[in-house]
Amino acid sequence: MVLNLLKEKLNACTKTIPIKDCVISSVSLEKSKDFLEKYHIKGCSNFDFAYGVYYKNELLMIMTFKTKEEGGFELTRYCKKGVYVSGGFQKLLEYSIMNLKEDIFVFLDRRYWDIKNNFTENGFYIESFCELEYFYSNNREIKNGKEFEEKLKESNLYNNNLTLKENMEKAGYFRIYDCGYFKCVYKY
Repeated sequence: MVLNLLKEKLNACTKTIPIKDCVISSVSLEKSKDFLEKYHIKGCSNFDFAYGVYYKNELLMIMTFKTKEEGGFELTRYCKKGVYVSGGFQKLLEYSIMNLKEDIFVFLDRRYWDIKNNFTENGFYIESFCELEYFYSNNREIKNGKEFEEKLKESNLYNNNLTLKENMEKAGYFRIYDCGYFKCVYKY
């Protein structure tokens, strides 16, 4: 996964395939989950619809979407296999928009996405910047910050005379901040 991210950022993908040689279609739940676990840095997430780019029956790119109660869809995952599909992002996005027929939004991790990116170049606008998130690590595992804090507070390990940070350090964990997210929206 990390190697694919680096290859993409360095424009070092070893294989380029033109989108005209590919087929775009829906992707089954099982195939989507397998692909995301193998190629997305965060693995699979909840989704209702998945669309992908295939070359000779091999899945190369995927976008997954979750229906939102307030209307529209959240693009929950986008990833590719480490092969550059020329025009693939644009055509896969167009196919998704054509099938979903509603507004779409996506939260982009600022560690991996610039302000000018594939989304903003294809009709999305930046609606907002989200606050930084944090995680805890003990050099063996990484835990979601807020969820882990709640579990620690509920346990016998929590000392009310110490700050949260001191409690976490006493438990052997240190805090790691990310770079935040920005929310991009496509109006249908």
